Amino acid sequence: MAFLTTYAQFVGDINVPNSAPSFSEGANLATMINTYEQEYLTEVLGYELFKAFDTAYNIVTPPGSGIWYDLANGAEFTDSLGRLNKWQGFKTAPFNPIAYYVYYRLLASNSVIITGHGASVAKTENSVMVSPTPKMVRAYNKMVDFTMVLDDFLTVNIADYPDYTGYVNGYQYGNMNFFKYQNLLGL
Repeated sequence: MAFLTTYAQFVGDINVPNSAPSFSEGANLATMINTYEQEYLTEVLGYELFKAFDTAYNIVTPPGSGIWYDLANGAEFTDSLGRLNKWQGFKTAPFNPIAYYVYYRLLASNSVIITGHGASVAKTENSVMVSPTPKMVRAYNKMVDFTMVLDDFLTVNIADYPDYTGYVNGYQYGNMNFFKYQNLLGL
């Protein structure tokens, strides 16, 4: 799997301080990208389309051409409502839905520390612990926004991506959560 998500995409509202590989936060971010990029792609694209994309994308192709290039890097398209729209792609910061999903998972995993005595929250001097929930909800909902554009891009271009099963009226089994907004109450 060639990674589409890079450290450089964690900017703006999903900034991860000290994310260079030489920092422990960077090593943790690399692990999260490794885990959750494939999870996102498999769940949203479906396993068949993910495998086709992964195989084709790892083959050297002329830059700037082809359906796999468009999926990775973005392309303009006429959406399902007949409007000109743009799928920004997975490689375009700050529009990568995978980066927002990884950020969401990173905040969730870092909010509680597991020790030999159970779960705890870190206590720091001269600071006050706050809930990561508002940032998590914003990141997740932004991921949902980008994923809906991706779904529309793939659906209107189904001839190019015939293995895409999509999000069909809210009843797609594996990926339904990637299309549902969250709120601060967890409802």
